[in-house]
Amino acid sequence: MAFRQTTFMPTQSQQFSYPGEKQTNQVNMPNMEEQLAREMARMKMEREKQSREVEKICSGSEELKELQARIKAAYLNKERAAQMTENQFRKQAEIVSYYD
Repeated sequence: MAFRQTTFMPTQSQQFSYPGEKQTNQVNMPNMEEQLAREMARMKMEREKQSREVEKICSGSEELKELQARIKAAYLNKERAAQMTENQFRKQAEIVSYYD
């Protein structure tokens, strides 16, 4: 059985320093924040680009338009069925409460 050799790399908070000694590995927070902001903006632009591409493809395809119309109709039918069931339940509850 082979063992994997690992090295210990302490993080900045784990490193030992003597009093009065300057830390040379200090993190440049403004630079890191700027890089993070750039990366987040890049990711947002990438998502928007992808969303536009999907919408362009969907709007250009007659098959996808037909499928979207069918899905919308199915949701409407499902909602109507739920409303009808609710109405029937209410009427039944009114009848039962009338005779009680």
